[in-house]
Amino acid sequence: MKYNTLNTLYLSLFLCLFLQQQVQANIAEPPRQYIGQLTGNTGIEAIEVSHELLNLDFRPLLENKPIQIKAAYTLEVETIQQNVPLIFIANNLENNDFRIVLDGQVIEGDTTSIKHAPEQWFPPETIQWRDQMLPFEYQNKGFIVFYLPMLTVGQHFLEVSYLAKPSEAFEHPYVSIWEFVYILQPTTKWKRFQNLDLQVFIPEGWEYYSNVPLEKKGSLWVGTWKDLPAQHLAISCNQKTTWLQVKNTVIRVGYLLLFLFTVLSLLFIIIRRRILYKKGPLLEGLAIIAIVLVGAVVLNMIYFKQTEWWYEQLGWQANPYLGYGSGYIIILTVPVTAIILSIIVPVVIHFMKKYLVKKYQQNIAKA
Repeated sequence: MKYNTLNTLYLSLFLCLFLQQQVQANIAEPPRQYIGQLTGNTGIEAIEVSHELLNLDFRPLLENKPIQIKAAYTLEVETIQQNVPLIFIANNLENNDFRIVLDGQVIEGDTTSIKHAPEQWFPPETIQWRDQMLPFEYQNKGFIVFYLPMLTVGQHFLEVSYLAKPSEAFEHPYVSIWEFVYILQPTTKWKRFQNLDLQVFIPEGWEYYSNVPLEKKGSLWVGTWKDLPAQHLAISCNQKTTWLQVKNTVIRVGYLLLFLFTVLSLLFIIIRRRILYKKGPLLEGLAIIAIVLVGAVVLNMIYFKQTEWWYEQLGWQANPYLGYGSGYIIILTVPVTAIILSIIVPVVIHFMKKYLVKKYQQNIAKA
């Protein structure tokens, strides 16, 4: 069954240039592309949206799949309506995957492009993430157009589900940030639009940010409003990396300690042999050169190894710019590290020799 996307089941009336009077029953074909402002009369002033249940499911992102949107509306109709044309705003519509159901019956729809659409139909240029604003990449793939058939007086149930590809931002140093905007109020022409229940499913272990306050209930975040809380709903989320950062730091510190232990052990053996066997400075000099050259490379490998480690841990969730330019940085930092080591290593050797000589003399005195 064909899935359909609607970016906000906010039945913003489909006002056609040639619809000068209330919609008639002979309208059957999907509308053509329109030029100019959308005007007309569709009769939605007699329809009340008494409740909307909106589900935004970001969990498919774990498998690199589009997010799932489902909006269920309860419509109250005062007078009989026929072939009411509606447009649903399809922000970031993925592969035309949408599905529309009215009172249990699937309704066919189509996508179209509309010039000079109202400004409130479009998402903002930026949305909130942590304490900063991120650019929102709007993929305008058109609008979903469909007609509601005969609507008798009374209550009707309209459900729209669709797949959407969220926008991706790269301000996080390690992971991608996923953003999505759902237009809550594309039109005010309904008789009444009230009672919104929102359910947002965020993957376990992720953090999220929203332009409206949400409450944690079990495995989801919820919000309930009698009136629409905003013109649009903006959600951004990303995988938490706090524990991974701690783990990464511990691993790097462990490698660093292992390297230092190896170097100090090697220096201890070399200096001890020189003191005990009256060896010349050649061995010590060669050791300094080897430690400086090898150490400069090893220390940079320990630091920049984190890029590969992050990709192993995060998979496709990793920020694609992670480690970008690290090759050039290594080229620049290896010589700098070598210069620093060439200063530090002789100083360490000097103090180690003083310590070992003093200890050796104390042992001779005791003997």
